Amino acid sequence: MVRTSKLFRDFLLSKRCSRFIWRDAWKGVEGFPVLPPLLSEPALAHLLYSLHCHGCGERTMKRVIFQWQKRYCKVCLKSRREEWRLWYAGHPLSQDEFFSKLGGFCYSIFNDPSDGTRWFQIEQYERFLIAWHAAEPNLEAKRQVYEMQIAKKREIADYAAALSSWVDVERQARLSDLHAMKEQRFQDVCSRLRDEGWSAELDHLMSQHCDRRRFERISSIRQASQLTDRAFQRVFIDIEPILREARGFLVAQRKTRLDNLLARLEELEAAIEHHYFFHDSGLPCIPSAFDFVCDPEVEPLLRAPSTLEVSSATFARVLPFAISRRETKFRSEFGKIVKANVESVPDNIDPIELAVASFRCLNCDAQPLRYPAILAHPCGHASTSWPDAPQDYNEDLREVWSQHWDSHGSRRLVGRSHPLAPENPFGMSCWEGDTLSSPKALLAVLNLPPEIARLEDVQYFRLVCLSCSLGKGALTWEAALAHTNECHDGGWRVASEEERYISMELEVNAYAFFPTYVPATRMTINRR
Repeated sequence: MVRTSKLFRDFLLSKRCSRFIWRDAWKGVEGFPVLPPLLSEPALAHLLYSLHCHGCGERTMKRVIFQWQKRYCKVCLKSRREEWRLWYAGHPLSQDEFFSKLGGFCYSIFNDPSDGTRWFQIEQYERFLIAWHAAEPNLEAKRQVYEMQIAKKREIADYAAALSSWVDVERQARLSDLHAMKEQRFQDVCSRLRDEGWSAELDHLMSQHCDRRRFERISSIRQASQLTDRAFQRVFIDIEPILREARGFLVAQRKTRLDNLLARLEELEAAIEHHYFFHDSGLPCIPSAFDFVCDPEVEPLLRAPSTLEVSSATFARVLPFAISRRETKFRSEFGKIVKANVESVPDNIDPIELAVASFRCLNCDAQPLRYPAILAHPCGHASTSWPDAPQDYNEDLREVWSQHWDSHGSRRLVGRSHPLAPENPFGMSCWEGDTLSSPKALLAVLNLPPEIARLEDVQYFRLVCLSCSLGKGALTWEAALAHTNECHDGGWRVASEEERYISMELEVNAYAFFPTYVPATRMTINRR
């Protein structure tokens, strides 16, 4: 306010009221030491908050020499100081007196942190010499000057230490506030960039040490001010070239990664076809390469750097173990579904071998579906059954699948009688629920316990639908389960011996023309 107008200057620097105004103002400063007796309140404010040199008035000085209570520019500092060990030559005291007396009371010593040199302030020392010479030749007066100088030196030294500590605390607090404001602005910039769709580029820049430092050193980002919409526009102009460069790098990197993944998947497909060509697994379809993308031994090979050579022979060495793990996994999953729907299944019985393990698809109601034929069911290969892979890996797999595999249609199958299985990997979403209600109801009609009745136990029986018996006749276990989708209201009864015999004759005669439509084993009809 002193510098705003002459009116304020005259008022605030007047002797009548300035003392009380300035003292009340200093009392409001938290943690400030007691005001010194050697400086007035306006002079202290000028020393702490003004950047002007006390010699020439240049406004460039940030460092305060608290021992001298001054700010000096480089030019003025050179003309107002003298090295302590060179000053004794030519002054009134002898060398012994200088080092024994003057070195103990002269408060104008300043230790330069840059080179460790100790300096005197010439102005202060000359004032001391004037008082010293004025006391001659009275020794008592010289003693009083000496003692006053010692007391003055101690007082200023103590206050300089306290004032320096307070300034350091204030500076650190201010730096902390500025750092917090800059950090908040940086976080706001990152949030705005993510909202604008630059998340991938920003993550890449933050993961690279050199790029991160290059990003953080942009002056418009690290400012101690709030980020406004207009400020963000200026910031974006500064960082857009870096973001464009990062986007180009990520696009090229992803293309290389996708090409490498495509080549690895083709090698895996070749290894799968070669394996199933020489090994009859009994499965209804050949698994897709995407059925093994999350296998613990296959995945590292698919995601290996392009510098590592991976061929179909490499996959062939781990493929038998991956196939075994896949079959064990799905066999166990379907077994868990059986145990969840049927109580008290003995531990010594494989749930998959039970007659009740004839599943109904919750998506299309197709039944009966048994393991392993269920692995070829199209609903099990829906897009919702995509494997749970890491996000970046999952995105790469979907990209390669949509560009290169989706147009191929279906996979080649073992045998001609089974429906084609799509390219998608197999999943369990279509069987997570009540999928065994129909076989449980038929087993109740046959009076067989579902927890122990095996498939071969129900092959002997034939079932008759009570609501449409004239049209369908006696049905096998599989045919009866399939018929439940057409006839929901009717009940069932066990076919008589005569009905069973007639049905078995028709089944044997029809087997030569439609072998896959009759799942019962080829048996010799016994007319007993």
